[in-house]
Amino acid sequence: MKDLNFFDAYIEKKDFNDYKQWIVLAIFGIILLAITSKGIVNHIKIHKLNTEVNRLKVIAEDPETISRVNSIKEKEEETHVFKEEVNKIKILDELIEEENVIDGDFLYLISSRLPEDAFLTSLSISSKEMNLVGIAQDTWSVAEFGKGLEYIHEVDEIFISDISQESDFYHFNINVFLKGGVEDGE
Repeated sequence: MKDLNFFDAYIEKKDFNDYKQWIVLAIFGIILLAITSKGIVNHIKIHKLNTEVNRLKVIAEDPETISRVNSIKEKEEETHVFKEEVNKIKILDELIEEENVIDGDFLYLISSRLPEDAFLTSLSISSKEMNLVGIAQDTWSVAEFGKGLEYIHEVDEIFISDISQESDFYHFNINVFLKGGVEDGE
């Protein structure tokens, strides 16, 4: 019969194989706990995301939200069309500016050709012609003004259509046809 020695456990050295099993079981338990906790955390995240998706789905399917979205889309389309029209107007304005014959310099040239004893009372301008109405002290001043206008580069033709005398002054009407004038405003 074998005697029981209660101090034997403290005296004998234990084999590493006994500890090996416990270490493997501990590592396996830690891995199992980590996988389980990761799965639980992912399940909680998925549940929260599903709740958020359902809340947003209710908002997105709300008739009031849909009408607001449609209204915003219509306004965006109107804005887009408006921007295109503004760009077309800018391009057209640039083309008109390039072809514009009558500007401040041109009007200065006309006024510089006006004799001292004559002045203009009316000036009407279209895209291809100008009508100058004025008063002069004599017919020679009107002829001098008409001849001076012929030397302006933008002027194609001069026609003095009317000279009439009223008291001591002569009223005149001169039609000036311009080079490069646009027909019918096209």
